[in-house]
Amino acid sequence: ELGMHQVDMNLPAARSLLQLPSGAPHGYLVYPHVEWGKVVYLSMRLAFVGDKRELRGVLAHYNLPADLVGERKPYWNQTAIPGQGAVVVVEGQADAVTLEQFGIPEVALAGVKVGDTDEGRGLLRQLAKHDHVYVGLDCDDAGVRGAQALADSLGPEIRVVRWPDHDVNDWLMASPVTCTAEAIE
Repeated sequence: ELGMHQVDMNLPAARSLLQLPSGAPHGYLVYPHVEWGKVVYLSMRLAFVGDKRELRGVLAHYNLPADLVGERKPYWNQTAIPGQGAVVVVEGQADAVTLEQFGIPEVALAGVKVGDTDEGRGLLRQLAKHDHVYVGLDCDDAGVRGAQALADSLGPEIRVVRWPDHDVNDWLMASPVTCTAEAIE
């Protein structure tokens, strides 16, 4: 299609499109990362529930090539205003969408290495401006290490959330009756 319309295949946008995985037969959820009303990044996560052993050769996550679009960017849900009010920090975009359903402001790290990259340092500056920071990373070793890194950077005033399941999205899927806005708060 691109060739038929004489699109230069060396353009960054064309190269990005040509590298997108299909996720066959499942497909991907595409998350637009929006900052101040403007899409600044796109990330993709496989739309799949089930036995992960069925996914041989299919990428579970995909981010556009850094040499074309820059560093990974955090994913702010539509309720969050960077630098204002309270915010919950989670790992993944699905967790952000789950909290959005309950009207809870949130930012997903989405692979951003806090403190190790320009994006990560910028995120720390934004988080330091919030009235309250709640860290609700996944309930695994990586989540514990990530919460510790945020505490080391932001100080002892952060509050760490322990979800009843692996993360807030898994909690909602496993127990939709008990995962309520009141329970989350």
